[in-house]
Amino acid sequence: MLSFLARHKNPVLFGLAVVSILLVLSAQAGGRRAFETVRRGAAVLLVPLEQGGSVLWRAAAGRVEEVRELAGARQENDRLRQEINRLSTELARAGESEREAERLAALAQLARQTPVPTVSARVVARHPTNWFNAVTIDRGEAQGVEREAALLVPSGVVGRVVTVRTGSADAILITDPRSAIAVRNARTRDEAIMEGRGRGRCRLAYVGQGQEVREGDLLVTSGMDEIFPPGLPAGKVIRVSGKGVGLFQEVEVEPVARLQALDEVAVTKREAAGKKPGEKKP
Repeated sequence: MLSFLARHKNPVLFGLAVVSILLVLSAQAGGRRAFETVRRGAAVLLVPLEQGGSVLWRAAAGRVEEVRELAGARQENDRLRQEINRLSTELARAGESEREAERLAALAQLARQTPVPTVSARVVARHPTNWFNAVTIDRGEAQGVEREAALLVPSGVVGRVVTVRTGSADAILITDPRSAIAVRNARTRDEAIMEGRGRGRCRLAYVGQGQEVREGDLLVTSGMDEIFPPGLPAGKVIRVSGKGVGLFQEVEVEPVARLQALDEVAVTKREAAGKKPGEKKP
C-alpha cells in the first residue's frame, strides 16, 4: 500500500484536493443534487485507491499463505529426516546381527570339523601395549580353556592362549614374535616353523637352501607342536629371497586369517585324560 502511494503521490494529492473543493462547494450550495454529484466524483477518484488496496491485500494474504506452507514443508522435511535416520540405524543393526549370525554359524561348522573340542569366545579387548599382536577373550578356566589353547577362525589359525583367568584369557596372535607354529608346505609337504615377526607378518625359520618354496605356497599346520590341530590354513608365502646365499632362505609369510578383524573365535578346550591334542574324536 505504501509503495502504491509513493508511486502515485501527485495524482492522489490532486484527487484529494478536488474532492475537498467539491465538498466545500456542495456544503455552500446545500443542494441534494450537488451532493450526489460530488459523491459520484469522489467515488470515481477513489476507485484506483480501492483497487490498489485490494491488490495489495491479496498479495499480502498470498505471501502469508506461502510462509505457512513453507513452515509446514520444513517441519515435514525434519520429520522425514528423523525417520530416515531411524530406519538407517535399524537397518545397520539388522545387518550387523545377520553378519554375526553368519560368523557364529561358521564357527559351529568349524567346531564340527575340528578334531578336538572347542568353545566359542568373543574377542573383548586388545592389549594396549601390543595392540596388533595380543587379544583378550571372554572365556577362561570356567569354560575349560587352558594355557597353550589354540585360537581358530573358519579361515585359519589365529593364535594361542598365554594367560588364563576364571572367566577370561589373554592370547598372542601368530604375528607376535613370541609365536611359533609347526607347519607344512601344502604343495611340497616340507615341514617348517612359522614364526611371528610383528607388523602383521610372519616368516619361515630355518628353510634350507635345498628346500623348494615359492611365492603363493599355502602353509598348513602339521600338528607337531601339539597346540594347533593339523591341516588348518596358517599362512601364504608372499616373498622368497636369499636363494643360494648363506645356509637358509628368507621366506616372508602373510597370515591367512584376518587378524585385524577378529570378533569371535573358537578355542580348543581341555581334553580327556590320556588323549593327545590333535587326536580325532571317537
